[in-house]
Amino acid sequence: MFTRTNGLNTQIPAHRSMLDPQSGTMELAIAVNVDVDNSGQIGRRPGQPRISSLAWTTIWCNGGRCFGAYDRTNDSAVAELLSDGVTVHTLATGFTKGARYSFTNVGDKYFFANNYENGLISGDTVSSWPDTTGQKGTRRARQLYPAPIAKHIAYWAGIMWLAFDNIIVASEPYSPGAYDLANRYFHFGSDIRMIRPVPGGLWLSDSEQFGFITCEESFQNMRWIPKHSNPAHEYSVANELVNLSGSAWQVPGKSAVWSCDDGFVVGHEDGQFDIVTNNTLEYPKGTMGATVIQQGAQLINTVW
Repeated sequence: MFTRTNGLNTQIPAHRSMLDPQSGTMELAIAVNVDVDNSGQIGRRPGQPRISSLAWTTIWCNGGRCFGAYDRTNDSAVAELLSDGVTVHTLATGFTKGARYSFTNVGDKYFFANNYENGLISGDTVSSWPDTTGQKGTRRARQLYPAPIAKHIAYWAGIMWLAFDNIIVASEPYSPGAYDLANRYFHFGSDIRMIRPVPGGLWLSDSEQFGFITCEESFQNMRWIPKHSNPAHEYSVANELVNLSGSAWQVPGKSAVWSCDDGFVVGHEDGQFDIVTNNTLEYPKGTMGATVIQQGAQLINTVW
């Protein structure tokens, strides 16, 4: 609620914005993409938004540093969005135009993949990943290979998980650059759309269904359990986990959230799930989406 505002086309002097002594609320002092008339009323400003003219394909943040990718005339650039929410620091260019990116981090190192290139962000430096100049060698008579180019990427249980086509491969424990491609993988019936770790396992969707990979001490004991015969909308899984223990659903622990054609899904950390819009919304059909978590348990989901 506000009584007077300042905007791009402002008729009211800035010094008139002040703390209301009766209500104890501060008036909105600065806004963009709006006009404010002589009475202090706010209205939408005609034209294009002023915040950013960049053609973003991906924005990712997990509570720490925030990265994204935007298209240029002939290529794509990887950039960091600084904490002011406006400043963009371009880190590297020359990537495939139009690609959507998947990010994950291992400590202070950030990995990404876009189905055409893999990359690593360390500090302000971006390098190709893996570094194929070194010898990976063998371990216990098993042939190890560098990381394949992936479309979706996640780090869970000390393992880097890379998805490409209808295959998801698992790195050697705590060795995100070494892969036993003959033994440490899951094969699915259609292309992978989502991989999302939670404390108790790994939610995964191909193009036909979504399910859960159990958390076990050894890869050989991990099991894929199909859960629902409707796949996730690709890119709809939120970057962060959400705590819904205090919500109407009272889901314990931290959950993953995404959408499918049946509705909005909450994937519990123990492999259970709820479609929380069942019988309340006629959900839109689609193949891709995006989800943002705001203020704890407020969720915004788009589908296209």
